[in-house]
Amino acid sequence: MRVTQLLLLLLATLAASPADADTRFRFPAVDPDGELFMAVPIVHMDHDPKPDPTGTTCENYKGDGLPWCYDGHDGTDYLLMWGFSTMDKFDVQVVAAADGEVALAEDGNYDRCHETSGFKVTCDGHPIKANQVSVRHADGLLSRYVHLKKGSVKVKVGDKVVCGQLLGYVGSSGNSARPHLHFEVEDAAGKTLDPYAGKNTQPTSYWVSQTPDSYGKPAARCQGAGARTAAWTGARTHGRPCPWGATPAAPATRTCP
Repeated sequence: MRVTQLLLLLLATLAASPADADTRFRFPAVDPDGELFMAVPIVHMDHDPKPDPTGTTCENYKGDGLPWCYDGHDGTDYLLMWGFSTMDKFDVQVVAAADGEVALAEDGNYDRCHETSGFKVTCDGHPIKANQVSVRHADGLLSRYVHLKKGSVKVKVGDKVVCGQLLGYVGSSGNSARPHLHFEVEDAAGKTLDPYAGKNTQPTSYWVSQTPDSYGKPAARCQGAGARTAAWTGARTHGRPCPWGATPAAPATRTCP
């Protein structure tokens, strides 16, 4: 009887192992021609367990240090090209990286937080609180989308979302030195995971397609259904030309093709 119980416990543990999770993610934003987000650096999760008061000692999933990570960072940051200028000019879309159900949706917070002296963040007297969305996936994984633009969150708790669905726009709310998207993955127990495969993480990537050189953005392709592409694409431009040179397809919505 005891052997049977031990076997069942082992099977349950293996089934819950993050390495065996079924969910695979697409790039969690829209950037058709790579003109909205910086290619270098992508600021990754820190895997160096030793704290560093200077914030400069870290190791990303490949073992690289600053600027590819910083001490204690628990997600992946995709920095908006040209910072506030791009944030003000375009509504850069943040989208669901996989199908799931909205577990958290927070909006209404100041979205122009920035770096000040001593590498500290200020929200100009406003609370340092982020606009964000969290999505729970079928296998228990949770994806988090943080630092969104004020008034941009398009979903509410309990909503079912599909991969590629618009969640909000990139901003600089909360503990954010400049406009960027902080993407984070947690397992069912709340432990933060790094979606990138590498020497400090796991052999299998959580991305549908991780860029071979490991420094580029992962593919904006959804899992399953022939790697379907979602209908939510482009960026609202407030009447300005689309960032990749196209003409807005629908003047009423200013949606780029």
